[in-house]
Amino acid sequence: MVAAVCTLALMRPAVDISVGSVSDIPRVRDAFLSLHEHHRRISTVMLTGPDERAWSERVSTYEQYFAAGRALLHVARIDGGCVGYAFTVLHAGSDDTFPLGAGYAELYTLAVVPGSRGSGIGSVLLDAVDAALRDRAIPNLTVAVMCANEAAIRLYRRRGLIPGELILYRIGGARSVDSPGDQARAG
Repeated sequence: MVAAVCTLALMRPAVDISVGSVSDIPRVRDAFLSLHEHHRRISTVMLTGPDERAWSERVSTYEQYFAAGRALLHVARIDGGCVGYAFTVLHAGSDDTFPLGAGYAELYTLAVVPGSRGSGIGSVLLDAVDAALRDRAIPNLTVAVMCANEAAIRLYRRRGLIPGELILYRIGGARSVDSPGDQARAG
């Protein structure tokens, strides 16, 4: 049994945020897949598919970070069911571009299932991440966000994160700037 880190009371059942372990990875599958689908809809770059391959690769990544002792997992639950999670990677040392000090954290994944988005769960997950980082004396946090994920960008900016870098891709399946998806979004 894992003790709750905090509880968010909304106009719905209470949300418990708890620290997870490698054994909790399977429980976050649906939240990850909903995020992957959301990214598929908004990304101009083709995402890993099919979903099960993307999930399998993400599980492997999470397990590697846990094995290296560099992972933090916070899970949001309502009535025992996962409604979101935050997966954070701890990095020793500074970055070679930005002066991040003796160590920094990377918010690798923040996912909230569609029916719970916009209800404050992402913010409470970030509160738990921030508390865990404070306990470890890690003041610096990075996060990558899809360029078109405006709600996430607003959330991160409200929390003091600012743009510092733009990552561009050239992948065999990448759509050009003039792709039908871009034209539909522009029109």
